[in-house]
Amino acid sequence: MVQTLRHVICARLQTYPRIHRRLVYSVSNRQRVQSEPPESFLMPTFEQAGWFSEYGKDALREYVNLTNHLSGAIVEVGCWEGNSTIALTNAAFPETVHCIDHWQGVVGGGDDMTKQILAERDVYADFLANMDELTHRNYEVHKADWRDVFATWAQPIKLLHIDGSHTYEEVRDNILAALPHLVTGGIIAFDDSGYGPVNDAIKDTLGELPYNGLAYYTKP
Repeated sequence: MVQTLRHVICARLQTYPRIHRRLVYSVSNRQRVQSEPPESFLMPTFEQAGWFSEYGKDALREYVNLTNHLSGAIVEVGCWEGNSTIALTNAAFPETVHCIDHWQGVVGGGDDMTKQILAERDVYADFLANMDELTHRNYEVHKADWRDVFATWAQPIKLLHIDGSHTYEEVRDNILAALPHLVTGGIIAFDDSGYGPVNDAIKDTLGELPYNGLAYYTKP
């Protein structure tokens, strides 16, 4: 079995569990040490690292800063291995990030790549391992279809990152379900906004949007 960088390092740290966390922050007196997030000390090997760019991560961090003064939840729809989720969660610390994904890949997408990946490994387990090792664990998992989660969602939302299935219907419906919960000044960010169905769904519901690593909508 091929070992990832994460597995090799974690094996060497078994004698000193979570030692890298003590380098990053302290819970003494519940005061956070202002330092680099855990991801800068230890990065796993993401099998699909190219699915989310560094520009996108920088954009998510910026959107967290732009909404920092607002009250509301921070939500990501479509987490997969946690590549974008780690950046979002560390930027949001100590606030909780709600992670919504069913980890079934692209449902109804024919012979989609995600089905092959899921047949080879447990992506959900990889997500949990990545998040536990590379964040302050300030996240809450909703392992379900986003439609089921939003059907009973009652919290205001200040930041939403939509990165689920890239079909027109999924993106459009996710936007329409989220808008009533989005607070004034809140942001919805979109991955792969240049992809045809995603772009069409955005235009038909929100119009043309600015782009800064990720397309984003700000509620007036």
